[in-house]
Amino acid sequence: MQRNFIKSLGLAAMAGFGLTNTALASQTVWDVGTAELRFDTDEFLFSIADDGANASGNVQVTPIPAAELAIMPIANGFKVDFGDRMQVYDDTHGLTDNGVAGLGSIDLKFNFAPKAGYRISGYDVAFSGRYSFQGNAYSSAYLNLSGDVRSVDDLFGNHGFGVGGAPANQFTASILAVTQVEAYEQIVGYTTEWVSVYIGTEYSDPNCQEDGCPLQDVYERMQVETPVYDWYDIPGYATIAIDSLSLSANLEPVPLPAAAWLFAAGLPLLLVRRRAG
Repeated sequence: MQRNFIKSLGLAAMAGFGLTNTALASQTVWDVGTAELRFDTDEFLFSIADDGANASGNVQVTPIPAAELAIMPIANGFKVDFGDRMQVYDDTHGLTDNGVAGLGSIDLKFNFAPKAGYRISGYDVAFSGRYSFQGNAYSSAYLNLSGDVRSVDDLFGNHGFGVGGAPANQFTASILAVTQVEAYEQIVGYTTEWVSVYIGTEYSDPNCQEDGCPLQDVYERMQVETPVYDWYDIPGYATIAIDSLSLSANLEPVPLPAAAWLFAAGLPLLLVRRRAG
């Protein structure tokens, strides 16, 4: 129940979190094998909103310029090396913790153009990174791949997306680190006070001891000790970081139509007959 609460706490923020940039940049064109990749670095948007960056729990949004990251071509795709930039942290800020998570956002716009004779059958994205929890039992982290939310059990490694043959033009991802306040009560002292304690009932008229005689409640004043409680939180934190992201298109040869196969099969015979003639 608690982990479900934590998960739902940040999903709406993960879906809507991000930065926009309207600046124009020159287009980059890479030959990445059986496809051509086109993108503008100003349309590679990265940012973090780290709740753990300050003691008050106010979220601080920090953009990460693409120009400061290592972006390189790979087979049929590209890789982004974040170094230590794409990492978020959240801890409990005591009993007044606002429950705001640390969030990281990735928004990539690009275009894959398959070369002649190939088509795109799907895409793969691979993440490498780290995560850790400590102290609080209700600390956790999640990865949101274009709306597909995954727990840390399925966080890093390869993930397929966007199958269907159409070239992708956008990929979004978010990371979330959240720690819910876990608190307990503890006795910190006692107060002494006089109270009326119920003893039982007795006949209102001592001379009437038969059924039907009126009864009355009997109380006795006595001194009791009452415990005094105070609330304490169990400190904890969660952190998650993406070290690198690799995104590639899966390309396969386009099957030739039946007529093309027949033509290809008969072409040598036509050439032989032409030479013979």
